[in-house]
Amino acid sequence: MAIAIVLLLALALAAVYFVFRKKNQGEQEKRAADSALKAADKWNGEAGTENAGTNAGAQGTKVSGDFTAVEVGSAEDSRIGKVHNIGRRRNQQDTLGVGMTPQGLLAVVSDGMGGLADGEKVSQTAVRTMLQSAQTAAPSSLENPLYELLAKANRQVLNMLGPDQVYKSGATLLAVLVANGSFHWVTVGDSRIYFYDGSHLLQMNSEHVFKRELIVQAVNGKLDFSRIESNNQKGGLVSFLGMGDLKYVEGSLTPVKLANGDRILLMSDGIFNTISEKQMLAILKKSKTAADAAAAMEKSVLEAANPKQDNFTCVILDV
Repeated sequence: MAIAIVLLLALALAAVYFVFRKKNQGEQEKRAADSALKAADKWNGEAGTENAGTNAGAQGTKVSGDFTAVEVGSAEDSRIGKVHNIGRRRNQQDTLGVGMTPQGLLAVVSDGMGGLADGEKVSQTAVRTMLQSAQTAAPSSLENPLYELLAKANRQVLNMLGPDQVYKSGATLLAVLVANGSFHWVTVGDSRIYFYDGSHLLQMNSEHVFKRELIVQAVNGKLDFSRIESNNQKGGLVSFLGMGDLKYVEGSLTPVKLANGDRILLMSDGIFNTISEKQMLAILKKSKTAADAAAAMEKSVLEAANPKQDNFTCVILDV
């Protein structure tokens, strides 16, 4: 009888312990969620409205998806140029974000895929996740921490979409992390990262489009080279956030060294499909600051007067 009473008391104490532990764990999770929400507020703030006058586009629509943490008019602002224009589309599916993190200056651009539903939700989720995750990320096991941030962004996008919407919505992603006189980069999709050294403009990444797969087939003798350019699907994306497992990811393995006067550009295809690299280079050579270059880039795209102008976004970093 005494043994039974002791066992009952032990079970009761164990139950109380586990209830208390569960409650404490729930409070910890709530505090973590509150911290994440505060981080989101920090990044969003008044974002998306700072350039409402110039970036509203031809239709006057308010631009969304600008999660920049850099104050307009601050001393550092001229070192960071931004273009974020709706073009002649009904809604803005591009998203950009720029801000300081414990690891360095992080810039992210994501272009929602216009041919799929809710591209703006994917691009906004991806950029927000990259910025927020960078604030609390543990030291990476890789020299380039952007790969782990990208993995988190893709998982968050897939969680947001749910299994029924995978491959029905998507976005590209570019990210650059600048620290200690060098930078890392990572890309998925067909947006571009350019490096400008004061004289030359170099595209850092390749586009993840079907044309590259056709080229590989031709090199391996499985397709005639003459059939590549005539393929109507050659520009189709073959790797993008929202497709499930990413097929292609590109990025640096070691830091890219920087020198005075170097600039890094992250841009969606709404810019480089409208103006040439020759025009971009001329703008960069004439512009004293990144902010000046961004303004000139936007003006050049608008002056092209493309009747089907896509959303166009660019972040320019003077480093």
